[in-house]
Amino acid sequence: SLDEPRAKSIALSILNHRERAPLQTTQDLVQAVAAVVPEFARKGRRMGRTATLARVFQSLRIVVNQEDKVLTQALMEMCPALIKPGGRLVVLSYHSMEDRATKR
Repeated sequence: SLDEPRAKSIALSILNHRERAPLQTTQDLVQAVAAVVPEFARKGRRMGRTATLARVFQSLRIVVNQEDKVLTQALMEMCPALIKPGGRLVVLSYHSMEDRATKR
């Protein structure tokens, strides 16, 4: 993923942990991620464990809730019916996936 530089190593670590035992708690997932992510990173880099875990949990939430599908549906199907000809739509995005979708 463009949003998580360590996505491949994190995914492989999760798969390796799942081969030994199912991930049943958030702590199980934290341990799988912690195996490949340093606890701290250089200042300003947002590459430490806490920031990485935030991105991992955010990604899982987006997939589980199908947020990309819901956003696309809202933008492509609902908004055109609500906006008058010549009207404008303002969208606030808080994640790069949302940003990419709203710019299409």
